Amino acid sequence: MLSVTALACVLGGEVLVSRYRAYASRTEAIKSVDKAGRQADAAFAKAKAAVETLSDSKPSSMD
Repeated sequence: MLSVTALACVLGGEVLVSRYRAYASRTEAIKSVDKAGRQADAAFAKAKAAVETLSDSKPSSMD
């Protein structure tokens, strides 16, 4: 009877560990995607500022 209880605890523990690992890897994936999104937003803002700067400058005439 004790061996059945011990086996159930071991199997239950394995299920919990695998669930935790899946949760942890999902959380890491979400953090990575969020970080990449913020970097993309920053790059877009920088490019937009550069285009606005170019648009605001007056073209030099070659007369």
